[in-house]
Amino acid sequence: MNSRESGSFDKEEFIKESNKKMKPWWDTFNKEGDRSVGIVAASLLDVLLEEMIRTFYVKDGHVADLFKNDHLLMTFYSKINVAYYSGYIPKVIYHDLKIVCKIRNSFAHSLSAGLDFADKTLVNLIQECELRPKTIDDVFVPKLKYILIVQQLADHLIIMNQAARKMRPQQFVEYLNMEKWDLSKATLTKSKLEKLLKESHRIRRR
Repeated sequence: MNSRESGSFDKEEFIKESNKKMKPWWDTFNKEGDRSVGIVAASLLDVLLEEMIRTFYVKDGHVADLFKNDHLLMTFYSKINVAYYSGYIPKVIYHDLKIVCKIRNSFAHSLSAGLDFADKTLVNLIQECELRPKTIDDVFVPKLKYILIVQQLADHLIIMNQAARKMRPQQFVEYLNMEKWDLSKATLTKSKLEKLLKESHRIRRR
């Protein structure tokens, strides 16, 4: 039985994939200021969340269109809600991703050029993250604390992406396999329909 069939989790595979996905993002985090980190961090989680959602969807070339332009899953916020209400992510991750979305919006829409992670509102939001490693509560650099929280969320999503690929449940439509069903006997034949119409006209004339 292979790993896909057994659903086994390969720790080394996870570490390798996590390092591969996270390196370019870490490079960005280290170079950029608070505003860029606040926006880019959300973009990282957005990408990982979209990968997971796509794994569960039917294999159709047009699925990608759902994530473009003004379609249903274009925004990070809509992806968070769809992922949670579809049962793809647990409530704790749903809770923290919404906080990341709020922080991202604060930086993206603030008119203050000096907004940074030391802002009291942002500090309080960071403290509300439930996946926040308790070991970082004594970290006094808000930007670093936030990056570590984002790393935690990213690692959870990467693990769940791996599990989704290995253990993807059979789609409802795949289970039914209705393309091969013959429902002709359960539907009205032409002769039966004509008979019903004649009966209907006969009743009307009474």
